[in-house]
Amino acid sequence: MIEPKVLEVIDAHLVMLVSTGKTSLDPDKLSEAETVVLKEAMSAYVDSWLPHMPGRSLEWHAPHFIAKELAVEIMRIALGLESSAGLEWLPPNGDVTKRQMLGYNAFVPDLLLKLPEGRVMLAREGSVCVYVMVNELLGDEAESLADTKVDEIHTILRFWWD
Repeated sequence: MIEPKVLEVIDAHLVMLVSTGKTSLDPDKLSEAETVVLKEAMSAYVDSWLPHMPGRSLEWHAPHFIAKELAVEIMRIALGLESSAGLEWLPPNGDVTKRQMLGYNAFVPDLLLKLPEGRVMLAREGSVCVYVMVNELLGDEAESLADTKVDEIHTILRFWWD
């Protein structure tokens, strides 16, 4: 359950993002389940886009699996990367010889597009975590993705970024 004060800020932030064109995601076109995932993700990762707001949760699991492409957009918003789409490179400390992709720890939202095909459940288990429901287990193929740890349980793959 999202605290009412946090939910009010989330709703206002979403209105601002849509009205200024900083996101292509239109919350009014989402299903009720997708809206819940969006708002819960924004609350769980509130420290990424609004550091002084209470509500952050280091342990959170979305209540629904969603499409991978939607998960990318939701994580861009939840991590405060909506205007960059997670693709811009910034020089840390002004050193342009070393560039860093915008993200959260080792996670960048577009990494979700490299995961096996299937619906995803967003989570936060200390850091970014995603569960992918696949039709078949992929073994070594899933483990070959950089900066991930994989647990296989039936048809669910777990990916975690530190």
